[in-house]
Amino acid sequence: MSRENKKFRLIFDHAPLGIFHFDRDGVITECNDRFVDIIGSSRELLLGLNTTRLPDKKIVTAVRTAIEGKKGHYEGVYESVTARKSTPVRASFAPVHDDNGLVEGGIGIIEDVSGQHRIAMALQESEKRFRTVVEHAHDGIYIIEDHGFSYVNRQFTELTGYSEDELLATGFDFRQLLTEESEELVRERIEKRSRGEDVPGTYELSIQNRDGEKIYVEVSTALLKPKDPMTVIGIMRDVTERKRTADLIRQSLSEKEVLLSEIHHRVKNNMAVISSILTLQSEYVDKYKDPEKLFQDTQNRIRSMALVHELVYESKNFARIDFGRLLHKLLDQFKNIYCREGQEIQVKIDADPVLLDIHVAIPLSLFTNEAILNAYKHAFDGVKRGNIKVALRKEKGGFLLAIEDDGVGVEDLSLLREPASFGYTIMHGLVRQLRGTLAIFSFEESSKPDDAGQVREEAANSKTGSRTGLRVEVRLPL
Repeated sequence: MSRENKKFRLIFDHAPLGIFHFDRDGVITECNDRFVDIIGSSRELLLGLNTTRLPDKKIVTAVRTAIEGKKGHYEGVYESVTARKSTPVRASFAPVHDDNGLVEGGIGIIEDVSGQHRIAMALQESEKRFRTVVEHAHDGIYIIEDHGFSYVNRQFTELTGYSEDELLATGFDFRQLLTEESEELVRERIEKRSRGEDVPGTYELSIQNRDGEKIYVEVSTALLKPKDPMTVIGIMRDVTERKRTADLIRQSLSEKEVLLSEIHHRVKNNMAVISSILTLQSEYVDKYKDPEKLFQDTQNRIRSMALVHELVYESKNFARIDFGRLLHKLLDQFKNIYCREGQEIQVKIDADPVLLDIHVAIPLSLFTNEAILNAYKHAFDGVKRGNIKVALRKEKGGFLLAIEDDGVGVEDLSLLREPASFGYTIMHGLVRQLRGTLAIFSFEESSKPDDAGQVREEAANSKTGSRTGLRVEVRLPL
């Protein structure tokens, strides 16, 4: 064997790749040890094996290509017919020519790619897991390349209302999803990124879905490539409900702050009213024969104010009070307190639905308290039966409150117009506070108004009938 042949033989025997020779029929005539190791068989079983009759048709095709004078290639998991071993391999087959240029066989070079195969399989498995996670994520995930989408997951399509094909179509610009208020924000971020400046990774904006519905989203982005083209991956989360809830909480907090301020103001005002009542009442102490009655009257005035706040709490409306409902509560309270044993006083209320501001409802309830209190105390003194009628009527630009009884009446109305009693002093003061007008009528049967809600223009003191009574009317603007 020549020196040159010895060199080639050493290379053949000790090459890190499997090498074998086959004749023009595809029968293996020679192989090195590395080929035997890769296949996992023995030299005796491999020599004489016809490679054109292997069950793996891809290898057969590659061998025949070499026999035909061209290079053949194979890559895949080879199942050995002599050892039943599966090995990922990459193989090249080249023709061998004789001195006349005719193909007399070929050379096969085999590389064991088990390591690369394991890595590739691991990568595929990892990609599969990653894709599963991404596709089933509750947030929209997307990749943008040069203003167009190159990837969107299922949740992103559900969030925007567009199909995957529509979003990935050439010409669909992601800025089509932005609302006008968000366009400037995104434009600034793009400009800063193009200049190499840092931008916050997470921010909020609003988009418009296919149906035109405005959706608030939280977006987290990361720059994959700064240019050629600029590529950004993003995660988009629908925060519409969270934002609405936050707005409701802020609104509720603001309302609570206003309410606390209003409560403080009302408590201060109510305490001032109570203080004024006590101060004024102190001037009339000597007119009360029974001190207990003095305190009872004061207690009922305060209770009338409390009833207004009770209705506010029950209705949850801190701005408007149903005064007709308040009248029913007030009169139920008076009947239980002032109706003497053996007396039967019938109370009738005819009220239109009138909603009043609390600043009007409180003084008007005090006015009602005094008018009803005077009816019980004076109109039916020594009388076993009687009637009280209360009417609340809407009028153009305002309303009328009328309180009428069929008691003993008052002979001299001037005493009530320039009152000396504590109750009527309060009534006049409250009407002035409310910028209203007060009218008082003493009448007999023939001079009684036809309708409880119709006001007499002038006072009457007729004695042509047998029935007397008193009517107090107050008109207030709404």
